[in-house]
Amino acid sequence: MPRLALAAALAQTANVLRETGNRVLGIPELAGSLAGSRRPKKLRVRVVILRDEQGNAVATQTDVEPSLAEARRVLREQLAIELLPAAEPMVTTLEVPAPKGALDSPCAEGSWRADFGEGGAFFRRFAQRGPATGSGTPITVFVVRDVLGKAGCSLGPLVDHVTVDMTALTGRRLRVLAHELGHACGLPHSDSAENLMLPKAMGERLQPWQVAVFRSSRHVKYR
Repeated sequence: MPRLALAAALAQTANVLRETGNRVLGIPELAGSLAGSRRPKKLRVRVVILRDEQGNAVATQTDVEPSLAEARRVLREQLAIELLPAAEPMVTTLEVPAPKGALDSPCAEGSWRADFGEGGAFFRRFAQRGPATGSGTPITVFVVRDVLGKAGCSLGPLVDHVTVDMTALTGRRLRVLAHELGHACGLPHSDSAENLMLPKAMGERLQPWQVAVFRSSRHVKYR
């Protein structure tokens, strides 16, 4: 197996084991959330803007602020989760150009295999690190040039990052960032109107079981 693919396979396996272990340990939290418990919790995030082949940033920190503010509001109101910086500043622009596999990131059935290439290696290199146990691991949001065929992408428990298209930061796509955080914390798509996890024209609402799953994610902690 090529070196990049082996590194990706090992990283994905480790993340799945961490996710499984933390979900088992989090059963009391899951039950409490289903019963209506909403003690404030925290999710730490770092937003990383990529640079293209010429060294130009694909977005600005100002571009990111509306989407980040909306994610902060939705998580606070729907989940009693405070969105905090995983590092300062919360939004940063990489100094080095990104490879095409990261700039133009695929997101479709089987796209987990793309994590085996240069794009996945690049994301792992610059993702915010978490503890070995996985509990409280931050989520890194990479703002890319193009999420191919979509506005954002998450590989769920396989990785600790999501990608958001540079065009999905304002307007009708304002909640894409919050939507992808939902995937990263275990939520599948929903067909319920006004639900945050609706694939298109997403709302902001979450059902009680979605709240419980999100709040019991390994990425979310009390401290």
